[in-house]
Amino acid sequence: MRRRRLFAFFCGFRDYTNAVLAEHGNYVRCSSSYLCAHHLAEHLMQDAAFDEPLRIYEQWYSEYFRTFCDTALAETEEEKQATAPMDALKPLLKYQLAEARKAILEMPQMPAEDWREAQIRKPTGDTQRLRAIFGSMNRTN
Repeated sequence: MRRRRLFAFFCGFRDYTNAVLAEHGNYVRCSSSYLCAHHLAEHLMQDAAFDEPLRIYEQWYSEYFRTFCDTALAETEEEKQATAPMDALKPLLKYQLAEARKAILEMPQMPAEDWREAQIRKPTGDTQRLRAIFGSMNRTN
C-alpha cells in the first residue's frame, strides 16, 4: 500500500502499473547515463569530483529523499509524530545538498584529497560509524 501511495504522490493517481513501468524506464535510462558518465570521468579523465565528493553527495541525497518520502507518506498520527524530527531536518538536508552540488560543479579537475569534505570523512581507525536515524521507521509496502 505504501508503494502505491508513493507512486501516486510522484505520478498522480494514474494507472499504477503504467506508472511503475514508466518509472522503471526512467531508472534504466538514468542508470545507464550515470554509469557511462562515471566511467568516463573516473577512469578516463581521472576527475576527482566523481570519486569521494560524488559518493558523499549520493549518500546525502539518499538521506534527504528518504526523509522527504517518509514525511510525505506519513498518514497516521503515530507516523506523523515519528517523522516530525525528520521533517524538521529537511531544510538542513536540502541546504547541505545544494552546497555539496555547488562545490562539485565548481571543482576543478584535481586529486580527491583536495576537497575538505573528503578529507574529514576519511577513516582514521579510531572512529566508528554511528547508527543512522533515517529509515528507522517500520516500512511496509
